[in-house]
Amino acid sequence: MIAKTEAIVLRVSPFSTTSHMVTWLTPDYGRLTTVVKGAMRPKSAFLGQYDLCYTCELLFYERERDGVHMARECSPLNTRLPLRRQWRHYTCAAYICDLALHATLPGRDHTEELYELLGATLDRLCAGRSSPEVLVHWFELRLLQLLGYAPHVERCLVCRKGLSAERAVFDAAKGGALCLDCLPHPVPEHVVPLGPDTQSLLRQWSGGHALSLLRNTVVSGKQLLALQRLTGTMLTYCLEMRLECRNVAMATLRCERGEL
Repeated sequence: MIAKTEAIVLRVSPFSTTSHMVTWLTPDYGRLTTVVKGAMRPKSAFLGQYDLCYTCELLFYERERDGVHMARECSPLNTRLPLRRQWRHYTCAAYICDLALHATLPGRDHTEELYELLGATLDRLCAGRSSPEVLVHWFELRLLQLLGYAPHVERCLVCRKGLSAERAVFDAAKGGALCLDCLPHPVPEHVVPLGPDTQSLLRQWSGGHALSLLRNTVVSGKQLLALQRLTGTMLTYCLEMRLECRNVAMATLRCERGEL
């Protein structure tokens, strides 16, 4: 059976000397993998039609035997070419595609919302109007929220005391903040500091899904470091992710700021 859908390229890897295996995120079929036969032949119809971060129109033959489908046709709808001229932005784009791949399983759960989130974030990175580091952490938090791991920072999860102007910690195992009086001892690795300014930022970002929230958001260097530690802890604990690709993206951004 031939199926047709829009799809964002999450990964391209060799399948043979002339073919590729491509993993896509689609709004209709979830995450899927296709073999693109003869993709690297000089006269292949697939040459230049797909690459990492592209949004494409994909036709493929559905196969249920091993979950790997066969691509029939592919044409680009959005190549996001400016990313190729902004290598730091491209590094972040590659990371969020890798994150979307590892945070999903083949199937349709949450994929329409994730497809829209990923496409909008890639477009924002492509436009270059927002800090790539802020966009990365915004995407991480939105993804975690979509998967049911939204951080709760309104009040302490143990004593229920409000935390609006107090220093606190975030416990990834419990999914929320704890006041210092309820801090466990010894402090586990999945518990990280959470200052009032970072709490305020998390509340602001949890109030809506639009990327327009970032337009008037000023994020300090201190908040960025706090967000990086918090989201990294959540990804490691909640999704059991290895963070090598993320670490490369963050190191690239530090290099851009002259910190390396």
